[in-house]
Amino acid sequence: SSLIMVRHGFFFALFALGAFVLQAETQSVNPQSSTGVEFAEGKIGRAVQLGEKSRIYFDTDVLNVAGGTVEMWIRPTAETPDTKQNFLISNGTNNPSWFFWGYDGKANNFLSRSRKDAKTFDHYSSIRIPYKFPVNEWSHVALVWCNVAPGESLVQLYVNGKAVIEKFDQSLGTQSSGPVGIGCNTASNAAPAFVGLIDELHISNTPRSPQQILERFESVKSGKPVLPDDATLLYLDFEGNLTGKRNTAPLSP
Repeated sequence: SSLIMVRHGFFFALFALGAFVLQAETQSVNPQSSTGVEFAEGKIGRAVQLGEKSRIYFDTDVLNVAGGTVEMWIRPTAETPDTKQNFLISNGTNNPSWFFWGYDGKANNFLSRSRKDAKTFDHYSSIRIPYKFPVNEWSHVALVWCNVAPGESLVQLYVNGKAVIEKFDQSLGTQSSGPVGIGCNTASNAAPAFVGLIDELHISNTPRSPQQILERFESVKSGKPVLPDDATLLYLDFEGNLTGKRNTAPLSP
């Protein structure tokens, strides 16, 4: 429809803005807290190794719910049970809102879920994207999102540099004051974390273009890390520690 075309035009206009980022001056950023974290051979150098009780929490300012991109390499080390959800990234503590991205074992769905109201599920939304990640193999996952209208966002999933699907959904709402969880669910300490390896994690303040996603995937695939740029809110290479890098003055969304 013409409305969707307008939305897409707006989204890709932001893509064009994101294409002109430069290498940036960076500063170190450390997690709020972490537990149950080990390191192992990664996609490049070392990677973080997580178990069901692992937790990594960063300050909320490493994520922009209005629009951005999360990229990471994942290597699940076990099949996902039917009743389990693997949390790749999450934000908030159910008060007043939270969301997570991950995948489940029952229907092999990539999940994008958000909840705006801590007391009811009136503003609870869930995108399910059929996709199964192989065990003991590295996969590059990129999630791109952008609020395109009041209360509505466009979400795109890329795997190994290729677009899998895009869907319209409710917006992620206002920025939560809660932490950002890497490989775990910030809304529940009891929820099991992602079991496997995560490497070369980037969180950006702008929607990355399809060409950028592909180029960044190919770079790491060939053994060359992608360095922070003007849109970088958090870059983690997991070289034996959880100290990340970010742009000293990230681009405004």
